[in-house]
Amino acid sequence: MPKMAIVDVETTGLNPYSHTIWSISVRLIGPGISRAVDLKCRPLAGTEVDEKALEVGGITQAKLDRFPDPSTTKEKLEEALSGLVNKKNRKDKLLFVGYNARFDYDFLRQWFERQGDVYFGSWFWFPPLDVMDLAAWKLARKRGQLRDFKLHTVASFMGVPVDAERLHEAAYDLELTMQLMRRIKEEW
Repeated sequence: MPKMAIVDVETTGLNPYSHTIWSISVRLIGPGISRAVDLKCRPLAGTEVDEKALEVGGITQAKLDRFPDPSTTKEKLEEALSGLVNKKNRKDKLLFVGYNARFDYDFLRQWFERQGDVYFGSWFWFPPLDVMDLAAWKLARKRGQLRDFKLHTVASFMGVPVDAERLHEAAYDLELTMQLMRRIKEEW
C-alpha cells in the first residue's frame, strides 16, 4: 500500500488566495501506520473571513480567535507528516487524497506558503487523488439520480450512513471520505 494522507480542511471561504484554513484533519496511512491528526488554528493574518463560510462550518469568529496560532498548528502537522516522510528525499512523499481534493490541496499549499514555507511539495505527490472523481466514474450511469455531487449526497447514495449534524467538521468529513473510498473500492 502506498503512503497516503487523506485530508479535509475547513476554511474561512472558498478562495485559497484570499481565505484560509481554520481546521485540518489528516489520516496518515503507511506501512504499519494509521494515525489521525485533527488540528485547529486561528485564520492567518491578512486573510478574509466570510461569515457564510463560518456558518456552514458551525463556528464563530469568537471561537476562531481562541484557537492556536497557525505556526503552532503547522509545526504539529509537520511533526505528524515527518513520521511517514523524509521531506529531504525527493522520492519519499505521501499521496494526497480527499473528496474534491484540489480544494483541500490548494488551501493547504497556500496556507504553507503564506507562512513562508515553499516546500509543501516536499511532503506530497502531485496531483492529488480525488475520491469525487472515483465516485463520478463509479456513478456515471446513475448521475441523474443524484440531486448534487456533494460528499454527503454521494456517500448516502452509495449506502454509507451520514450524520447530517456532523457535516463540515473536518474530522467527520474525512471519515466519510474514507468510508466512501472503501465502498467504491469494494464495489469496483
